[in-house]
Amino acid sequence: MKRIVVGNVRAHRRHRPAPTIPLLLRDAAGKVLTTVNKTIPDGGAEATVGGMDVLRALGLSEKDLTSSTFNLVMADKSTLLLVVGEKEYLADYEGVTANITIMFSPDVEGLLLSWYDCVDLGILHENYPRPWKKQQLSTQIGAIDAIPPRSQPFIYPGLVPSTPTAEDIQRIEGDIAEEFTDVFDQSGSLNCMEGPEMVIELKDGAEPFYVNGARPIPFADRPEVKRLLDEFEAKERIHISGEQPMLIQGKNHNVC
Repeated sequence: MKRIVVGNVRAHRRHRPAPTIPLLLRDAAGKVLTTVNKTIPDGGAEATVGGMDVLRALGLSEKDLTSSTFNLVMADKSTLLLVVGEKEYLADYEGVTANITIMFSPDVEGLLLSWYDCVDLGILHENYPRPWKKQQLSTQIGAIDAIPPRSQPFIYPGLVPSTPTAEDIQRIEGDIAEEFTDVFDQSGSLNCMEGPEMVIELKDGAEPFYVNGARPIPFADRPEVKRLLDEFEAKERIHISGEQPMLIQGKNHNVC
């Protein structure tokens, strides 16, 4: 007869109370029988064991149970426990349902939930007892009314002068916007993308680092910044060094 270890959470750290959860029990037809409010998830127990108080809460007696072919052993004492029988139930916890088999013993109070059943109910992860690692989540977001890719790259058919005027630039921009209306169409509103929040996760073995350097100037501001720098250089307010990286040395104007 095989021995099964139970009651492992009570074998260590007696000064710290074991965590408890409310576990709803149903019969095979789905009828609610009772809720064991102080069920102990036992990460070291090999079987789910209930006391006679749980048996009475279920409205059963020993004659309603099937015989068990296993012996129960307390983890802290390695002593055998009397088993009066077992019965299968549907267990519900936080929206998760699992089939469990409860072995009843008069030597146990309350309900100890085995680590196998803890995994089935989502209390412990599937690879328990291995450490749990966050997995990178990838979500595919399908485009609305997606357009199939072009068989050939787009080549502008119009005239492109070597020195285009403002009218030429406006004409070319209009032609390209008309060709790619799905990209440049601004008739509607820009909606929020649907999906999970962006999360940056480090890979295993990643080493954090930082970049210590000059902050780049935004493209939209570069013409104006270039104009100001040229103006300050022409007025001899700044001097641009030819060495790398670029250094701007201030004179007596206290500009830079």
